[in-house]
Amino acid sequence: MTVPVGRKTSLCYLERDGRYLVLHRTKKAHDENGGKWIGVGGKFEPGETPDACALREVREETGLTMTNFRLRGIVVFVSDVWGLEYMYLYTATEWTGTLVDCDEGELVWLEKGELLKKNLWEGDRLFLKAMETRDDFFIMKLRYAGERLVEAIDSKGLSAFSLRVYRALLDIPRGTTVSYGELARRLGVRAPRAVGQALRRNPFAPEIPCHRVIAADGSLGGYCGGRAADALARKRALLQAEGARLPSLLV
Repeated sequence: MTVPVGRKTSLCYLERDGRYLVLHRTKKAHDENGGKWIGVGGKFEPGETPDACALREVREETGLTMTNFRLRGIVVFVSDVWGLEYMYLYTATEWTGTLVDCDEGELVWLEKGELLKKNLWEGDRLFLKAMETRDDFFIMKLRYAGERLVEAIDSKGLSAFSLRVYRALLDIPRGTTVSYGELARRLGVRAPRAVGQALRRNPFAPEIPCHRVIAADGSLGGYCGGRAADALARKRALLQAEGARLPSLLV
């Protein structure tokens, strides 16, 4: 079992009077989103935070500078064609500047209901609905075979704390590990056990990488709610596939 190297992106929907600003992607060659109607966004630059990426991409593609925006969720795309992507999903309600032409497609203000009738990725309908009906931060994992959505996992029903833990996992670099205690410290909590409980319930593994969290003594701890030999073997295999330097206790 291996987890491909995932790219991080941002996607933002500016909203005004019941409409979203969307990009009909018609101009870019070899575009995985070619012909689709999506929000505005793109890949993280080295060292860039999610907020900084969203601000830069919106400014570059629309000429607008967002002044009131928020992170609504993280969408994990798993594709047999395009690989793995972690998309940080934003909405914005205030901005400055004047709309300009975009070299990747046509920018259009669309009624939210009209957008759902356009050529969208099937999973986009799920997170667009979540943005309209929920105010909580959410995580989704959407798995595609070609353009067909074959699996959708939603964080609905999970605690806000668990989602904080899962979001923090994405900041652990590939090929490295941290302890349960260190992850708890980064989250500002005093209970590594609570972190461990959240990791045991992680429905987004292995793409949201709880396997990168191990015990302080260098032992594996557990994986996906289990300490049985097969669960620990999967965790060890994932770490070794990523090139993690494992303590001798793990080998």
